[in-house]
Amino acid sequence: MMNERIRVADPDYAAVRFAIFQFGDDEDDVRHPVMHTDADVELFSLDEMESMVATTYDLWREVCEEREMEARGKAGGMRGSLI
Repeated sequence: MMNERIRVADPDYAAVRFAIFQFGDDEDDVRHPVMHTDADVELFSLDEMESMVATTYDLWREVCEEREMEARGKAGGMRGSLI
């Protein structure tokens, strides 16, 4: 997404390199960083990302609806006072 937001949106930043630094486990009280860059990585287009995000939201909506139905079913089966 940062590629679309920064490099594609402004040609002045076309040569900018993106990196993620991942810090490993403690070794002798030192956490060594590992740098991952976008070099030689095929990036998704904006349309592809929007489609993937929409699919993810649809899946989560279905999960939430199923959970709500389960909760209502359990609550509906309870006996006793409503107060």
